[in-house]
Amino acid sequence: MFIADGCRLAAEYDVASVCVRPTDVHRAAEVLAGTDVAVGTVIGFPHGSSTTATKVFEAREALANSARELDMVIGALKSGRDERVGGRGGRSERVLIADRCDRQRGGGEHAD
Repeated sequence: MFIADGCRLAAEYDVASVCVRPTDVHRAAEVLAGTDVAVGTVIGFPHGSSTTATKVFEAREALANSARELDMVIGALKSGRDERVGGRGGRSERVLIADRCDRQRGGGEHAD
């Protein structure tokens, strides 16, 4: 009920988006169907310590459940592994995840 009430309030005030827990994305999308309010969720929260493969899974599942915005924690910054932010071969974790999600949906590659 809490998610549905919050989504209805967001639609009433015509906000740009709501951010919900990954488990609530599908429900929020159902409630907000037919409105201009986008559904967003979090990836790798709260610490960003998930592997890239786990973040890819979380992102793909969120998109499959109708999320339109993803907020991701990049844990490498917190751990002092700054080289991972640029990624292997110069590709950042963010770009790798976006590419894998887009390929699932038939899209192209992203640039850093």
